[in-house]
Amino acid sequence: MRTGDPRFWCEAARFVGATLARMLRRISTKWLLAVLVSIAVPFVGYSLYVNQKVTDRLARDVVRFSLISQAADLATRVDGKVAERLGDAAMLAESPVVDWFVGNEDGARTDFQDSVPQLFDGQVSQYVDDSYVFALDT
Repeated sequence: MRTGDPRFWCEAARFVGATLARMLRRISTKWLLAVLVSIAVPFVGYSLYVNQKVTDRLARDVVRFSLISQAADLATRVDGKVAERLGDAAMLAESPVVDWFVGNEDGARTDFQDSVPQLFDGQVSQYVDDSYVFALDT
C-alpha cells in the first residue's frame, strides 16, 4: 500500500486510535496524565497571569519615566527662559530712563512717556519666538 492510497490513512488512523485506546486503559498512563494536567495547567495559567501583569506594569513604568523626563526637560528650559527674562528686567530696572519715569511723581512723567514704552517694546521685539509681558508696578 502506498501513502497516497486513502485506505493507508484509514488503517493508520485505526492503528493510532487503537494504540491510544490501549495506552489509556493502563492505570500508569492515567496517573501520568492526571499528574501532568494537575501540575501543568496551574503553571501555564500562572505564567500567563504573571506575564500580563509584568507587561502592564512595565508599559506603565516606561510611560511614567518618559513623561517625567519630558517634564524635567521642559522645566529646565522654562527656568532658563525665566532666568534670561529676569536678567532683562533687571537691566531695564537699572536704566536711568525707567528710574526717572518711575521716580517722578510730581507730574514730570510726560518727559519720558514716549521713551519708556519704546524701551520695553524694543526689549520684547528681540524675542520673536516667545511672547512676554513686562509689568511695571509703581
